[in-house]
Amino acid sequence: MMDIIGIGADIEEVQRFKDKPYLDNQLFYKKIFTIEEIEQCLIKPSPEQSFAARFAAKEAIIKSSNKRLWFTDIVIGQDQNRRPVVRINNPQKLNAEVSFSHTKTHALAMALVWQLN
Repeated sequence: MMDIIGIGADIEEVQRFKDKPYLDNQLFYKKIFTIEEIEQCLIKPSPEQSFAARFAAKEAIIKSSNKRLWFTDIVIGQDQNRRPVVRINNPQKLNAEVSFSHTKTHALAMALVWQLN
């Protein structure tokens, strides 16, 4: 059985990440993203868009959860079809599905968080 914990949404400005390039702000990025996520974003043609989308997804998950989560507890990856895959490292056994998208200026994410009983 599954209990839905909540749904959440977030929108971010891509410029926020463009103004903080990874090479000059590594500590900032490591507080939010795992090494795996950083590597995935840095190989993209516009890493700031990917960072903004993943940040929006993490924010949406945190907003929809009634549990204490840190940004690095949430790992946003991709499956073979480039769909987002979420892994949450937490003792509460929370799970999430996210959908996110971005333009050159904004990133948007929606999340559904649930817990298995």
